[in-house]
Amino acid sequence: MAYLFQNPDDQVFAPTVEEDILFGPRQFGLSKDKTESKLTELVNLLKLEDLLKKNPHHLSYGEKRRVALAGVLIMEPEIIFLDEPLAFLDPLGSQTLIEILDRLIAEGKTIVIATHDLNFAAEWGEKFIILDDGEVAAQGGREVLKDGIESFDNVLPIVAQLFKGLVVDKELPVSVGEGHELLKKLLK
Repeated sequence: MAYLFQNPDDQVFAPTVEEDILFGPRQFGLSKDKTESKLTELVNLLKLEDLLKKNPHHLSYGEKRRVALAGVLIMEPEIIFLDEPLAFLDPLGSQTLIEILDRLIAEGKTIVIATHDLNFAAEWGEKFIILDDGEVAAQGGREVLKDGIESFDNVLPIVAQLFKGLVVDKELPVSVGEGHELLKKLLK
């Protein structure tokens, strides 16, 4: 298991990016050959080539986030917990991180995300737990985002807001893909 903090400043600490990424493998005595190979892979994936010798505290927020993620991924965890992974990222940084999450899912990793971003949750999530004052208020599949999320003083995902009042609530889409499919049905 591994955890990616919301604020990368709480996670990165070494004097160089390379040392920060390699901290975990060195602490656990992992094979140097395997670690170097994985480092090269992650550096390419996360576009960190020009940052390896830099102090991570002098990087942008998005760069720090990628360094922290590399430090997590180099340990090859099966389950990864992420706290607000898109917080403070620009659109390109968000898209890059989503592509990496998609790749991790394709590799069979389990990803658990805590987020207030309902649009991201609707587009990316499969199973949901909604908390209200620290208590589980609802849990389940995509229906959780459709059925009753407004009763938890949250707004619906933007796609659902667009269709609300136009379709029966059971058909309310919550992701762009679901919105496309509903529009195709409605236009036929």
